[in-house]
Amino acid sequence: MTERSSTRERIEAEARRIEEDTLYTFKQLYEAAASERRRHYWVGSVTAVLSVIAGTSALAKVHEWQVVVPAISLIVTMLTAWITFVKPAERAREYKEAACDFQQLREDTRIFREIELPRSDLEEAALVEQIKALSARRAELRKGSPQPPKWAYGRAKRAIEQGEAEYEVDSEAAALRARTQEGNDG
Repeated sequence: MTERSSTRERIEAEARRIEEDTLYTFKQLYEAAASERRRHYWVGSVTAVLSVIAGTSALAKVHEWQVVVPAISLIVTMLTAWITFVKPAERAREYKEAACDFQQLREDTRIFREIELPRSDLEEAALVEQIKALSARRAELRKGSPQPPKWAYGRAKRAIEQGEAEYEVDSEAAALRARTQEGNDG
């Protein structure tokens, strides 16, 4: 093995690490965004329905509702305060934006690994600088991204294992490589 191919192999290995890391990170962030979005809609919907019930009951001046209306009003106030304090819609947006940034980095790294790295006309020094730049981008994204909840990793891992983050063309290419290898071995 030449020094040149050894350096390229190490660069490729690092690119694969960045791809794997960003895959899990962006899937976790998407899972967290989806959960926050659902929470926002659920709490917002319940709050709206309870507000309507409390308002119409108060206007109806039904004697039986004299205890229920204040209780519903208290629940509405608590849910509204929760939405205002926790801001699930804003958190969902932050998670989704960070997920998109990590997904873009993954795609840029894949393009580097599959298209630029194999080119023989590129000097190793330029390739080293490119992989360093990709790694630095990952570090910056980590600093500026919201921390996904721990449960999001489990959901992300299951989704990845089920092939949700895989391109069909990559599956077809892997199958073709396997068939070609079997033909060469036989």
